[in-house]
Amino acid sequence: QKTAYEIGVRLVGSEMCIRDRAAFGLAVLVPLLIGQLDQLRALLFDPDVTGVSFAFLVITLVLQGMWGSWAVWAGDTSAMITASAMSVGAVLNVVWFLLRRSGRVGPRLWRRARQHQA
Repeated sequence: QKTAYEIGVRLVGSEMCIRDRAAFGLAVLVPLLIGQLDQLRALLFDPDVTGVSFAFLVITLVLQGMWGSWAVWAGDTSAMITASAMSVGAVLNVVWFLLRRSGRVGPRLWRRARQHQA
């Protein structure tokens, strides 16, 4: 039989472990998300996106899905946080890339800047 104190200590310890994992996930997420957002910025605003690799965007999306699946299976909170946020960014990048390449949308700020010059 465990005493209430022993059970309480274990619960507090596990809560701290979860909180530490979440903090680690956020620490990892920030630089990765900055890269994802910069990629999205380029897709949204740059006049020419021919240098963007569709294969790279798809591989990134697949890797985030694999990482997220592993995180759920392993119960790793930090990886779940990071993979979830990165998956959203990867999906946005793939979708916007396809829209740009198909000609359905163009660069947003570049178009506005050219309209103001005319």
